[in-house]
Amino acid sequence: MGKETKKKLFDELLASVREGGTILRGERRASRTTRGVIDATSDLRAKSGRLSATLVAEAFGISVAEVARSLGQSRQAVTKTSDSKSLQKDLQPFERIARLRSVLVSVVLDGLASGETEDRIARDYRIFREDVRAALLYAGELTRETVVALPRGAA
Repeated sequence: MGKETKKKLFDELLASVREGGTILRGERRASRTTRGVIDATSDLRAKSGRLSATLVAEAFGISVAEVARSLGQSRQAVTKTSDSKSLQKDLQPFERIARLRSVLVSVVLDGLASGETEDRIARDYRIFREDVRAALLYAGELTRETVVALPRGAA
């Protein structure tokens, strides 16, 4: 996946987080409710348990300098104290995006596995068809080099 594609997907996810904020503030209703808690942010946390700007950059395929710019910090400061307490509030949107990304991937995979079409999933969850495909690409990246035994008759 190229740098421009990753940036585009990141920007789309950021827009989704902003939309999620309007739902959380009660300015808009969600089209569906996803049940369960998804622990999608453990890879964003340092040994201290705090969010790490360096790990955020790695997870999203962007540079630490880009993360630092989005936080209004210098790259050097962010690199030196990647999981600083002072950065936690500013790193929280990245955590929300990671959770949304995981929810989106699971929703897309569940929908397709149950026979829903890409168009139906996109319509039901108010996302674009390209988001469905991006979720599939991301799922492919997550499972690359992983062997899964299918039950008999599943193919």
